[in-house]
Amino acid sequence: MSPRRAAPFSRRRRNGWPSRRLSVRIIFSWRVGGHRSDRADPRLSTTGPLLILHTLITDFAILLPNLIVTLRTTLLAFLAAAFGGLLLGLLFTFSRWVERTLFPYAVILQVTPIVAIAPLIIIWVNNTQIALLICAWIVAFFQSCPTLQSAQQHRSQPYRSLPSLRRVKSKRSFC
Repeated sequence: MSPRRAAPFSRRRRNGWPSRRLSVRIIFSWRVGGHRSDRADPRLSTTGPLLILHTLITDFAILLPNLIVTLRTTLLAFLAAAFGGLLLGLLFTFSRWVERTLFPYAVILQVTPIVAIAPLIIIWVNNTQIALLICAWIVAFFQSCPTLQSAQQHRSQPYRSLPSLRRVKSKRSFC
């Protein structure tokens, strides 16, 4: 038996209360704020949380197929971005020629808003699902590929750190 005992149930339960209280306060403020803006100017009204919950329950049969399509596109884009990020990171780390060739395009894609690129992708690709997948891939790719920046940092280590790297038998690797 370990010398340290698990926290009592009541203490564990108490630790979750601040986030629950905050959630309740946010939903309450949303509800009250929506009603106040309704009275002030009907054009500024917001949909309340109860109406959203009611619509979700009553129209669940209509919303479920769209939820499945969205989840499938998100999952495929995430997987493609993870594998693409790993592959491109490895290529950038081990091949300077590939890095010099593709890095400017990667930077351009990273700094250009997806709102500007999406219409071009939709025009070029005839299938809407594939166009959505490409847009989601572009968004997720740069979140899953920090190796684009770390490859540059790895190569720019000062010359003075080489002896210490050799001492710990460091090798040129992906990690």
